[in-house]
Amino acid sequence: MCIEGVRMNEKNGSVIILNGISSSGKSTLAKELQSCLGNNYLHCQIDSFLKMLPNNPSLKEFPKLMTAFNQTVKVLSKTNHNVIVDVVLRGINGYSDIKNELQDIKLLIVKVDCPLEELKKRELKRGDREIGLSEKQYNDIVHGGVPYDIEVNSFKNTPLECAEKIYEYIEKNT
Repeated sequence: MCIEGVRMNEKNGSVIILNGISSSGKSTLAKELQSCLGNNYLHCQIDSFLKMLPNNPSLKEFPKLMTAFNQTVKVLSKTNHNVIVDVVLRGINGYSDIKNELQDIKLLIVKVDCPLEELKKRELKRGDREIGLSEKQYNDIVHGGVPYDIEVNSFKNTPLECAEKIYEYIEKNT
């Protein structure tokens, strides 16, 4: 059930934040949402920003990079672009950072969940991730304390089913 244009906020572009551990299916879900949501949605992913860093970045670069990422999402929304944000927020602190930056923009916060054993399998299959990254993020409590609007499970459901669940939530709550 793909849909025709949905806007959560007419003043600015709509922002859907997909938060999940590496290999949980955020990028695949974002592409499915782009196909299904009738309005044009930009897919803004933290991986694109991480690829801008040199091969051995200093840990000091990550907070600055996250600030730049959050501000980019804000500018896109303020210029009336719809944005699907694909990110790994570090629990409540990461959530607070993006929420503060986007404080005057209506957000939909989506938890993209997947069992750890499946994350490990996907990580190995992908071949473009540091082995053990998903387990490290899982153990760092990526989801800890984040107040989600909706949760989807990319192991139990197809990307289309997850996208439809998000759409139904938006339709019911706008």
